[in-house]
Amino acid sequence: MPEHVVNYLVLIAEEVRQIMAKLGFRTVDEMVGHAEALTWNTKTFCETPLLLSKLLTPAHSLQDAGKIGKVENRRLYAQDHSDISPAGGITARLIEAFSETIKSGTPSKCEIKDVRNLERTIGTTLSYKLYKAWADTLAPATCHAKLEGTSGQSFGAFAGKGIFLELEGDSQDYFGKGLSGGLLAVYPPKAALASGFRSEENVIIGNVALYGATKG
Repeated sequence: MPEHVVNYLVLIAEEVRQIMAKLGFRTVDEMVGHAEALTWNTKTFCETPLLLSKLLTPAHSLQDAGKIGKVENRRLYAQDHSDISPAGGITARLIEAFSETIKSGTPSKCEIKDVRNLERTIGTTLSYKLYKAWADTLAPATCHAKLEGTSGQSFGAFAGKGIFLELEGDSQDYFGKGLSGGLLAVYPPKAALASGFRSEENVIIGNVALYGATKG
């Protein structure tokens, strides 16, 4: 019943309020970033508890903090999606750049240097148009897109044979989801590596990478 759900959420909110009061926080906003207030429960069924010390370390105190970008505990500004439209997004620019390849199958390459994390499923629509025109007859990397920046979720999702997406930067969750023959590459910015960023000790793609991928 709906009233049971409401009552359940009210009880959860009340318990959260009590915990916050014990920790000395008045609002949820005040808690953001205070990893020192977190502890783990050692009384578990596991003989050896998980070591969570690195997860509980504030991001700004890590050795490589800020090498790729500014370290912030939360989103400080309202998001504006108004300029991400079919006419001006990365997807539309990729389709325009490879329009001749879609028509003739001729290999080509393009570069885009202003990728932002507002852009999701980069390359998916391009791959669809290539497959619709040429099925799986194109050679690998017939369309080679060299991108720079931070990609949103599902970079290269369902990319098929003939497309190669190269990203200098980082990407969010579901990188390469459902990959179906396409080629994907991601690596840290050259400037970050030059400043001492150690790629082997950091994560540059989000959770659930290559979920459902079968080929590529």
